[in-house]
Amino acid sequence: MWATAVALLGYLGAASYRYLERELGIGEWALLTVVGLAVALRTWRVRRRRPEFGGGERGGRAG
Repeated sequence: MWATAVALLGYLGAASYRYLERELGIGEWALLTVVGLAVALRTWRVRRRRPEFGGGERGGRAG
């Protein structure tokens, strides 16, 4: 069931991409750039909110 779902999502995703490219006139590189920027922005926002591990005020000291 899992393999069928993944294959179906891939098929539908490719069909949607082709449709958008044809209907909107968006080139492959432009669409990939937008998606890449969205992923980069999301990653940056998540990492900015994440506390630092292993150090800072709560880091232990040997002593």
